[in-house]
This record gives sequence, structure tokens and C-alpha cells, in this order.
Amino acid sequence: MAAVPLSDPSERDGRQGETEGEVDGMTEGGDCVDPARPCGEDCVSDDGGDGDDGGRSVPLVSPSAPLHRGPRLRPDGTSSVSSSSSSSSSVQTGVGIWEAARAEPDLVRKLCGTAGTWFLFDILFYGNTLFQPLVLETAFGTDGDSDGGGGGDDDGGSDGGFSLLLQTARDSLFLSAIALPGYFVSVALMGRTTCSGLVVQTPRYVQMQGFALMAALYALIGGVWDRLAASQYLLVPLYGLTFFFANYGPNATTFLLPSVTYGKGCRSTLNGMSAAAGKAGALVGAAAFEPAADYLGDGAVMQMCACVSLLALLVTRRCVRDGDGTVAASS
Repeated sequence: MAAVPLSDPSERDGRQGETEGEVDGMTEGGDCVDPARPCGEDCVSDDGGDGDDGGRSVPLVSPSAPLHRGPRLRPDGTSSVSSSSSSSSSVQTGVGIWEAARAEPDLVRKLCGTAGTWFLFDILFYGNTLFQPLVLETAFGTDGDSDGGGGGDDDGGSDGGFSLLLQTARDSLFLSAIALPGYFVSVALMGRTTCSGLVVQTPRYVQMQGFALMAALYALIGGVWDRLAASQYLLVPLYGLTFFFANYGPNATTFLLPSVTYGKGCRSTLNGMSAAAGKAGALVGAAAFEPAADYLGDGAVMQMCACVSLLALLVTRRCVRDGDGTVAASS
């Protein structure tokens, strides 16, 4: 068997250099970046000889060689590192959020309109949610009171506690039956034109209606609390209507207003800040209602709720404007 002559080492090194030079002229995906060649065409060897290999594409990398996943090469020979670019883009994104917030037109006014009203509403909503058993007890009394006093003590503490639990669940269900339809009315009217085309039910206007009617109901309940306490079938419907208009108005619009108020660059961030203000209001309402009722009385608490509702109405009227989101997006 005849020995196969090896190629000249200098010739082999020359061919390897030509192949590496062609690899340097291509991107990772195989696109040619040599300025002398139009991009999108296959890189072929510059060998224009008259032999059998003339005009054929020369494989740039051996099939058995591993694919090199190095940095992408630019026409000037420099490389771009994806990790540094991704980190810099994340920094730019973080800076861009606050830059967009600072560039938001009338930012203070808008925050008062979304975060301020959410704060005031959650004082009312969560405070009255915890105050609700006291109102129901005033209206319906307890089973012991209805039995002429002490009727539940003969059955033991467990039976008395279970009877009180059933009564509270029954009365709360009655209030919920009044309050729940408020959501459906809000969905049915939001965005529609009512009053023979005179009124457009925008989120701002729906929220103003809710706060106005809540203020009127709280003022009525607080003003004649002693009389209403003796008429349970009048107190409970009036108190339930406060939850109805809460669900119809601010409970359906406070989380919606930030989405239609702020521009896209900072919308989610300022929405979160508004929601955080609402949770702070819930904390204030949950902590303040019971001490206020102990020191000032139940009727005074209802009057305070009327004042908070009126303040929220004024803040909504002054600080919330229809079309804020459209103006922010265009600017």
C-alpha cells in the first residue's frame, strides 16, 4: 500500500490562515460583514482559479469542529458583550421609570387624585367593615335582648356563642345583598351616556357620584342616629346603601383611575404607589373607628365618615381630570 504524501506544512498553515480570515469576516449567524461583500450573500472563497474548485463555496469550518459562540464581531473588528449591554439596559430602564415620572405633567395633582382618594376611601371602607357589627347590634340587638334578657345564658356559653355567630352572619348577609349590586350597576353604566345624552359616566364622574351619595347617607345616619337605633328596619337599609354606593363609585374606580391617568412610562409604578396609599388608609380606618366610637359615640363616627366622604369628593373634583392618560401619552 502506497504511502500518502503529507502536504507541505507551510502550505497547510497558509490555507488555515485563509480559512480563519474568512471566519473573521462573518458574523455568528453566517452573515457576511465584509464591506466589500453585500450582506445576506454567502461568503465564498476568493480563489478564482481555473481548477475544479474554482467558483465553489469553501466550507469555513470543519463539520467536526465545535461551533464557536463568541461575541458578535462588528465591521471595525470590535466585539460587543451581551452581558454588559443587558446590565446597562436594565440600569437605563430603572432610570427611565423615574425620568418618566418626573416628566409626567401635573404629577402632584395626579397623585393627589389617585393616591389621595384611594387613601380616603379605604379609611371609610375598611373602618365601616369593622364598624358593621356594632351597627347591626344596635339595629337588631342580640338574641339575649330579644328573649327578654339572659335567655341564652341557660344554654351554656357555647350555645350562646353559636347563636351570636349565626345572627351576625345573617345580618351581614343582609347588608351584602344590598351592597353587592353596586358593582354590577357600575359596570353597566361606566362609559355610557345617560340623562338623554347630557352626562357621560366617566370613572371620574362615577367616583364623584359615589362619594357624594355616601356623604349624604353618613350625614343622615349620624344626624338621627338615636332615632334610627329604635327603628332597625330603617337603619340597616340606609347603612347598607352606603356600601352600595361605595361599590358603585370609588370601590370600582380607585383602582381604575391610575390606569387612565398616567403615561405608559410610569403607569405601573404610580399605580402601585396609589395602592400603597390605599392600604395606609385601611390601617388608619381599622385603628381609629373603635376608639372614636368609644369616646365620641356612634353618631359622631357617622358624621366623621360624612366629612371624609365630602373631602374625597372635593379631591376627586379638583385633582382627577378626564383624559389625563391621553394627554400624558401624547406628551
